[in-house]
Amino acid sequence: MFTCYALLFGQITFAEDPISSPSIDPVALQEQATRALNTYCVTCHGPEKQKGDLRLDALETIDPVDLQDLYANMQEAIQLGEMPPEKAKQPKQPEKKVLLHWLESQLAGKAAKALAEKLARFEYGNVVSHEDLFSGKYADLPGYTLDRRWLISEFIFNEKINRLLNYRPTRKIYGTTYQVQGDSGVHWSPKTEHGNKFRRTITNPFLLPEKVGVRYSSRKRLTTGHLLTMVGNAKRVAGHMSSASITKAHYPATYALMKVELEQRETLRSRENFLKTYSFMTRLLEDIYGEEHEELLPKVVRQEIPYPGPPKHQAKGIQKRHENLEFLGRFDREDIRAILRGITTYKQTEYKVEEITEKSESDNKGNAVWAPYSEANLAEYNHIIEQCERDWFLEGVTDYRVENRITTMKLFYDTWDMNRLYPHIKKGNYSEPKYAPLNKAEMDVITKAIKKNRK
Repeated sequence: MFTCYALLFGQITFAEDPISSPSIDPVALQEQATRALNTYCVTCHGPEKQKGDLRLDALETIDPVDLQDLYANMQEAIQLGEMPPEKAKQPKQPEKKVLLHWLESQLAGKAAKALAEKLARFEYGNVVSHEDLFSGKYADLPGYTLDRRWLISEFIFNEKINRLLNYRPTRKIYGTTYQVQGDSGVHWSPKTEHGNKFRRTITNPFLLPEKVGVRYSSRKRLTTGHLLTMVGNAKRVAGHMSSASITKAHYPATYALMKVELEQRETLRSRENFLKTYSFMTRLLEDIYGEEHEELLPKVVRQEIPYPGPPKHQAKGIQKRHENLEFLGRFDREDIRAILRGITTYKQTEYKVEEITEKSESDNKGNAVWAPYSEANLAEYNHIIEQCERDWFLEGVTDYRVENRITTMKLFYDTWDMNRLYPHIKKGNYSEPKYAPLNKAEMDVITKAIKKNRK
């Protein structure tokens, strides 16, 4: 097999493409395939000898799921010329075609696509024999396929991204550290990222499924999905390369040219962060306006959202409260943090609740699985929700998002074990950040802008 001809001719259409095999009667195909297996395979994989613990003379006894894996492996081995081994008797081309066509007819689902997807990768760019390549038999076919992803190695892509992101991958080999190329620029792992998770955001188009990945073709257009992949990568890489820290460290000439602009960016960023921190703004506005501040605030419009009641299963009825706090990760990160910070800010009593066991409710089997919390617990929780709703409204959070947050808080109270959630909140770092004003000149600019625009 030869791959070097890719450099001369581009990718050649596979001469032995099982997909292009002519239609054959299934019964006749089965008989011909069985005859070929008995002739070339059963000698080493039959009743007397089972190399690799594989037996091909009793396929009907194999579990259907395992059989799919076996057929996929057989298809790949025959297509790539790995089986039969070189020293063994080889099937003729018509026999090989029959075997491949039969195996293709037996495969379903993901297994049916596995070989085609593998052959699309660059390392299988020209799996075609030397004789076929120059025989003239396929001279009328184009010297490329519609998918030329293999022309650019995925490892070259990784190395390019590594360089753009200033990542220098290393590996320890027999105790000595070496720099390596083409490593984990996109195929991130905790062992190689060294705390830098930014590389996870870069999508390697060569690892995407065929229908999604970036493709180059003389016949097909670059679709929206492909374009968005590249544009997304370009935006992230450009943002990294143009940041002040990277420019200063790796592009000194560019940094010198852009120093004033980069400093202005940092100034605007610090102002924005200050203005977006609600507790900071509240403190500043109270300092500027005193008692008048409350009068200038808009009237809060509260939302009436009911509690959902105990968790219910369609078949089992009422269920016990959720205890797995890992499910918190499924909610929007910004919303969850706002909720937990609000609870931390406004909870005045101990971080625990009491159930009213005499009001417990049972599942369909009669087991008591859920009970409401005390009236005092509910009253305090409602007060927390009211304070949070007020803060979010004044902060400018959209009505839709405020509604979602309140719904989530009430969902927690009725369907989660608050005796597990409250300690989690208490141990976490959810307190309001300590007030940290900018320097006097910056605070004067912010104060002047507020006085000018606040009506």
